[in-house]
Amino acid sequence: MARCILALAALMLFSFRTSSSACNVQDRRALLAFRDSFPPNSLPSWTSASDCCFWQGVRCSKRTGRVRLLSIFKNKNLTGAIPPSIGSLPYLESIALRRLPNLVGPIPPQISNLRKLQFLTIYETKVSGPIPNIFSKMPQLKEINLLNNNITGSIPASIGDIPNLFTLDLSGNRLTGTIPASLFSRAVSSITPDLDLSNNMLTGDLPLSFNKVRFTNFDLSNNNLTGSSAWVLFGNSKPVTQIGLNSNEMVFNMSKIEDFPVNLTYLDISHNKIFGAISDKITHLTNLVYLDVSNNHLCGKIPSGGKFRDFGPQAYQNNTCLCGTPLPPCK
Repeated sequence: MARCILALAALMLFSFRTSSSACNVQDRRALLAFRDSFPPNSLPSWTSASDCCFWQGVRCSKRTGRVRLLSIFKNKNLTGAIPPSIGSLPYLESIALRRLPNLVGPIPPQISNLRKLQFLTIYETKVSGPIPNIFSKMPQLKEINLLNNNITGSIPASIGDIPNLFTLDLSGNRLTGTIPASLFSRAVSSITPDLDLSNNMLTGDLPLSFNKVRFTNFDLSNNNLTGSSAWVLFGNSKPVTQIGLNSNEMVFNMSKIEDFPVNLTYLDISHNKIFGAISDKITHLTNLVYLDVSNNHLCGKIPSGGKFRDFGPQAYQNNTCLCGTPLPPCK
């Protein structure tokens, strides 16, 4: 999400500096249709008498006058669903609909008409229904942030068709079903994506295809995931810095994980059904600042040395037979 905000800010700044051309007639018509789908005065700066390139939340290209960015933030008057007319802005590169408590209804499939779209953000709204299976038609997308809404259904497999996607955040919804094996399967080799599917109702195991994905941040916490494939995230060649798998039903042998990502700073696998022992090699993680393996079925002596001096008993509590500092001594 942080990468999204920076990229979006950069695009807004560039567009603001260059918005001097008159708005394209077709884009103006689409924006007025968008405005008219909501109650009067929901978007007060969007007047028929003014250049739409200077409406609040709208940015255009200087050269062409085509609308490149649509950003609406903290507008309680915006009541209703996202209208299909949003798909009639063919040069749109970024959509950001954020903290709109009265924005409801589904994501319109007409968004798939936006072949130049790079950033799609719908954040803290009441948008509901399934995510449309449209992403094979949107190859330019770099970020999809649909967090903290009321979205239901499964994750569309077509998201895996996007070659340059580096952020997928669907957290804080009511998504069900399994994680598609296609996610990031067609990503270009230079992509090290962020994936956040936390706080949903997803089931099943991690796809084995994730073993080939070079994640940077990975959060699947607070779901209903099961299975034993968490090993796909580990290995000293993986660039991942944060792993969150806590509050699931995952069952795997921690003893078999002997190589850890060297840049790991955050590891939370608490509240699962993980068993086995913790390898001493975990002490080689010099950047680790947060660890929680509590509420599992782990056994054996807690590794000592390195960063492990910094973690208190709460990081290890409620396991079957873990022992040693900071827990009671092994017998």
